Amino acid sequence: MANFTFSIKRKKIKLYLESVTETQRTVFDNILNNYINGELNQELEQIGIKKITIHIDWLPDYKCINIQGKYDELYVDIQIEPNEFSIGCDSVEPDEHTSYLLESRNQLYSVVKSELCKEK
Repeated sequence: MANFTFSIKRKKIKLYLESVTETQRTVFDNILNNYINGELNQELEQIGIKKITIHIDWLPDYKCINIQGKYDELYVDIQIEPNEFSIGCDSVEPDEHTSYLLESRNQLYSVVKSELCKEK
């Protein structure tokens, strides 16, 4: 059942992205597109995050990309919303997150890498 729900959600996201022109796309939309085509996973793996799981909240009034993974011995939790993102790292479970405005894909990856390096 989970795979069926996943494919329906993925289809909704694809339809949404197809309905938005390149000039209308937001940074969040571009990251969603990276999720669909697999680039999001690749970028996170290049930073050094392993065991990545991604869950998408795709509700009429709330949209969020939730990412969990491991960076060395740290648990990593990243939440990306249309206008901001947050990251939390901890050896057990991240309770505290640092939030940032979502300005670009490069800024997202740069901040994630910087935050993880601070935790080492």
